[in-house]
Parts: sequence; C-alpha cells; structure tokens
Amino acid sequence: MRRLRHGYTNHTTGDGKVVVKRYDGPDGEARLACEQGMLTHLQGALPVPPVLAAEAGALTLGHLPGVPAQELLEAGHGAEVLAACGRVLRRLQAVQAVQAVHDVRALDASGAGPVLVHGDFGPNNLLLDPATFEVTALLDWEFAHDGDPVEDLAWCEWIVRMHHPEHVGALGELFRAYGGPVPPWPERRAAMLAKCAWLEEFCRRRDPAGPGVRQWQERTQVTADWPEWPEQPVTDPRVTVDRQLAAYNGHDLAAFLATYAPEVVVNRRDGSRLEGRDALRAAYAPLFAEGRCQARITGRLTQGDWVVDHETAEGVAAEPLRVLVAYRVRDGLIDRVDFLGG
Repeated sequence: MRRLRHGYTNHTTGDGKVVVKRYDGPDGEARLACEQGMLTHLQGALPVPPVLAAEAGALTLGHLPGVPAQELLEAGHGAEVLAACGRVLRRLQAVQAVQAVHDVRALDASGAGPVLVHGDFGPNNLLLDPATFEVTALLDWEFAHDGDPVEDLAWCEWIVRMHHPEHVGALGELFRAYGGPVPPWPERRAAMLAKCAWLEEFCRRRDPAGPGVRQWQERTQVTADWPEWPEQPVTDPRVTVDRQLAAYNGHDLAAFLATYAPEVVVNRRDGSRLEGRDALRAAYAPLFAEGRCQARITGRLTQGDWVVDHETAEGVAAEPLRVLVAYRVRDGLIDRVDFLGG
C-alpha cells in the first residue's frame, strides 16, 4: 500500500485495488460514520466508491479508475474540467438528502438546507476519464450535510481561485454546465469566507498553535480581498513569485504548483534539472509533508521577465541555507528557475 497524493486531512493509502482511509484529527469517528453512510446511500446515484470494510478509525473502499481532476487542470484542461464539475454538481443537488448525515451536521458550519451538500466539492475530490472528461468518482464525503446550493458551487470556485488561478477565466464553464441559478458574487464570497472560518476552527481544534490555523487566517484575508473578476491578468512577475513563496511557506503543494508553467524547467544547485510540474511535485511533496520548510526574501532584483531573489531557507538542512534564485515569469507563470548559489 502506498500513500496517495492529494490527501490533506487524513492518511489515505491504496494498492490499485482498494483504498484505506484513516480519519485523522477532530471528530474522526463521526466523519467516518458520515462518509460510510453517504457512500452506502449514494451507490447507483452518483459515481462513488463502494465501502468494502469498516473498522475503528478506517474505511476500506473499492478503487475507482480515473485521473485526479486537479492534475488535468495543471495540464491545461480548465474548460473541460470545470464543465465536468458543473455537470456532476447538478446531479449531486438532485439527489435527495439522507438522514444519515443529520447526526454529524455539526461538523460543518452551515446547518440545514434544501439540498445535499458534499462539503468539500471541487476538482480536488473528482476523478475524471482523461479522454472524455466524464466523472468516474466523487470522493471524500466526510463533511456531507444538508445545506444551501451555494455552498458547493462557491467552494468549487474557491478551489480554482486559490489553487488554480490561471483557470479563473474558465469559471464560466462551471456555471454554464451547472445550469442552475448562480448566486451573485457577494453571496458566493460570503459562503467561501464561512467555509474558511470553519476550517480555521477545525485546525485550531486539531493543533491550536499549528500552521493550519495561520494558513486559514491568511486564506480568509486573501478571499476577502478578491474581486469578482480580476481586472487584468497578472503582469508583474513579482506577484507570481510572491504567491509561490507564500504557498511554499504554507506547505500548500497545489497552490505552489499552480504558480508554475506546465513545462517549467528548474536548474538546481547540484547541477540536476527538474522538467515539468510532475517532477516538481515529486521533488517538493516529501518536503511539504514534513512541514518544516520556510523561506524568506532578504534581497530582490527585477529585470523584465526575471525576478532574482536572495533567499534564506530553513528546515531543509541542519543549518539555514542562503541561496540566490532567479525566476523567469511569462504569462503569469514561472517557466524557468535557476539556483545560482549562495
């Protein structure tokens, strides 16, 4: 069994036939019960994995085929992925809510409402057929509850704005495929902020002094400052590099990768080279999982597409490292990085 990518709250492993999900953090048993009840209820109505076994603290689920939708976003398929999100959300909201979620409604801040709410809906919890972009699995039901239609729609939009900002222009495909009424921006943003506040409290109960609390405080502020539509694409390369640094310090792999072009080339201090986002993901995922790496900028030069930072990095070696890093930013994304030395 190997640890699966893209798992942030729990410990999830799989072998290509089954997936074992162990529920970490607050309310683990209640979240397990919620997900088990939902997956049982939704069999045949939505593409969800079957529950094969349940034990204290863990569910064993059947493996379903497909590619994580966020990886297809990273590969440039914004319109197709967001249309798939809209279609499956329309199907989800047509499913009658189930009493099994009522006992754990307190896990989410929203309370009762007219539709079934997934609770963490977005490309982060979808598997797609990469040829047809049909949804093959809708995963992670531990926060399901009865609620308002805006909750899942707004959270899917939040995932895109926060982790895949290069695809904000494709959000219209989400709304068109969804087909239902799209609440105005102030209402959608209010739903995003409510979810951010709830996740901050969830992290506080898990570790009051942990980085998760600070991360969700920062994300709340970023969300509060968003306009409905950016007036223009990011043209200042410093903005992109700053977003990359914030994601690095927050150990947010998805947001970190979203600042890089799919074909990025990274020339490292030891002479090796990383090519493409997949290589970048493989190199940084273990580092982020350890949760110790931090970097700060002590000097900066800019010229055209280039940003050259003098950085001090901690948590990656026994002593702090001082490095000179050159970033080239084109079309709002970093497409080349050169580590120039200390």
